[in-house]
Amino acid sequence: MTSDAIESAFRVPANLRSLAFVRCALALVLDRQPWSPEDSGRLLLAASEAVSNAIEHGSPEQDGHVEIQVVVRKDGATLVVTDEGDGTDDLHVDPTSAPPSPTSPRGRGFPIMRTLADEVTVEQVGHGTQVTMRFAVCTHGPECVSSAV
Repeated sequence: MTSDAIESAFRVPANLRSLAFVRCALALVLDRQPWSPEDSGRLLLAASEAVSNAIEHGSPEQDGHVEIQVVVRKDGATLVVTDEGDGTDDLHVDPTSAPPSPTSPRGRGFPIMRTLADEVTVEQVGHGTQVTMRFAVCTHGPECVSSAV
């Protein structure tokens, strides 16, 4: 960890009420670095998608938890969201799948994460799924253009 990095980790109950806490906690960490509102918004929206997926698809129906880890630096961040799994050993997600049809009410989480983050990886950890996202932030002025947008 470099001296300018801020690291935070927490575990929340796997229910949708936890989303507001996660967003607020991450916003407080991001606020300690000189990120633009656009860059902070990218990470917050991607985190919301990842945590929502972990709650809905990757956690036991009762008493499940989701772990969130973030390392934020002036020039970027790494966000890791890990669920406990649904009790099977199968990885149920294809992060490279195409977006759903416009009329489908589901299936947009990973396309959104891939658009917002500079890198998205998914792996099985125990019975659960771990999503790691990396975000680059340009600190050299208006000539910077994020590769994720």
